[in-house]
Amino acid sequence: MKTVETNPNPLGPIKAVRSRDLLADALREQILSGARPSGVALPSERELTEETGLSRAAVRDALRVLESEGLIETRQGRYGGSVVKLPANDALARPVALFARARGISLQEMIEARVAIEPTIAELAALRRTPEDLQALIQATDLLQEALPRVEQFLDLNVRWYFALADACHNDLLRAFIVSIAGLILAATSREGQTPEPTRRLILQSHRRVVDAVIAGDAPAARRRMERHVAGYQEHYERLGLTPSA
Repeated sequence: MKTVETNPNPLGPIKAVRSRDLLADALREQILSGARPSGVALPSERELTEETGLSRAAVRDALRVLESEGLIETRQGRYGGSVVKLPANDALARPVALFARARGISLQEMIEARVAIEPTIAELAALRRTPEDLQALIQATDLLQEALPRVEQFLDLNVRWYFALADACHNDLLRAFIVSIAGLILAATSREGQTPEPTRRLILQSHRRVVDAVIAGDAPAARRRMERHVAGYQEHYERLGLTPSA
């Protein structure tokens, strides 16, 4: 008797794609490809319903998906509707913060990320900075000087100094990384007594050395000085017992 072999490669269940996802995919591709630039209004829900043949509910759900992704914003009122917008510089910050909290990312891991990123940002800033970038970076450094006696203000302005440096490197992805981890670093290190005034003065001195290299257009020096700065930062928190010793 002839036996019938069973299929060794079963397909498994096939999940149907929802119509709202198809519309969201199509609109997302148009936005990301530049076919629908930032600031341009999308067709109204009624128009999209007529164009696609989808239900009003499916169209509304698709627009909600794009809004949750930060690709459109919905405006109310007589001239309201959905308008295309590019992701903001801090678009990575919230998901990275949630990831860090959920995974229990340590201060040591945050510092390791800084070691990997910040010297490259300083190096690129020295190569790519514009006169406007230098003005912003010098101003950020001067504000740090003024805030030396006030620890909370100093730490907040210290984060803004990094933003100014990241702006000068003209790499949007690196800037997004800095913005996404800056809040984590600030939250992890802003407890009372962790950054006394002598430490703040050392931070300011390190920043000025980096700025001098960026102004001079000396990329290797900017990288070296930032590497030393981050190494000093790590040593400081090792002494406080907040990170393990190497």
